[in-house]
Amino acid sequence: MSYEQLMQHAQEIEATAIKLSTGTGTVPSAQPGQPDYVAHQQKFGVIAAFQPYTNIPQLGAFVPLIKVTHDVKASLSRGPDIKDPASNELIRANPALDTMKDVARALDDWSGNAADEFRRNFIDPFDSYVHNQFALACILEIELVALQALWKSVRTDIDSIAEQTLMALDHLNDCHSQEWSVSWTVAACLAAIAAIPATGGASLTLEFVSAAAWVTAASPPAAPNAPTIGGSTVQGVISSMHSTIRMLGDRIDEQEQAISRVLHQAILAAHADWRPFVAARPALAAATAANVTSRQFLGTPS
Repeated sequence: MSYEQLMQHAQEIEATAIKLSTGTGTVPSAQPGQPDYVAHQQKFGVIAAFQPYTNIPQLGAFVPLIKVTHDVKASLSRGPDIKDPASNELIRANPALDTMKDVARALDDWSGNAADEFRRNFIDPFDSYVHNQFALACILEIELVALQALWKSVRTDIDSIAEQTLMALDHLNDCHSQEWSVSWTVAACLAAIAAIPATGGASLTLEFVSAAAWVTAASPPAAPNAPTIGGSTVQGVISSMHSTIRMLGDRIDEQEQAISRVLHQAILAAHADWRPFVAARPALAAATAANVTSRQFLGTPS
């Protein structure tokens, strides 16, 4: 089975359930379009249960956004040992950042209050600003990768629900187990984010970013409480199908909120104290044409 055939699978589930319930082929009114058939369609609600999952976000829509954040990280990489928290790969240094050394040398002859503030608030902490902006860019990319991973997992899970429902119906009258496990990849792929602590400003360190990079782990944590689909009757199987789909919806809501929490936490930390991310500008509001070049403001070349 595959996600692309989800509604075809839903139709197969519906047809199989109705056939088992009515003995389609022997009861004339239980043919497609006939009253008994329509009544069972409405009773089981299979199509309506799967339909919303045909309109989930396209995975390809995340690709250009992830590329933008990756390019931002590349522009902010100081190198040579900067690693991408999401992939653990080295990111080459951006040579343009090295020109700050030239700026510093060019200002050797500049004196005055503005010169002192510029050195203190911009040139000296420049590497720290770049480092912290790089961390923000990493968080943005990880958020996007996490959402892409979430919706990829949803595709796998909803298809697994359809597959196991059909399996349960096909083996309804068997003597062996009537329960079929669903591969619960949403929980497995995304469970770790819930463990990321709310650490305020510390959340913007690269250590925090690395902790959030679980989305690309080769061996994600095991899924807790993987659901099963089954029952001794058709209605029992269909009810367990509906229950599992509702559980999947709850998992999606939980994971979207967890992903959003990480980004919201980063935004709050940045807004609470912007100084680690961008330099303060010299206070020139009180300057006039007559004194703007005085030592009190811009100063003059020494």
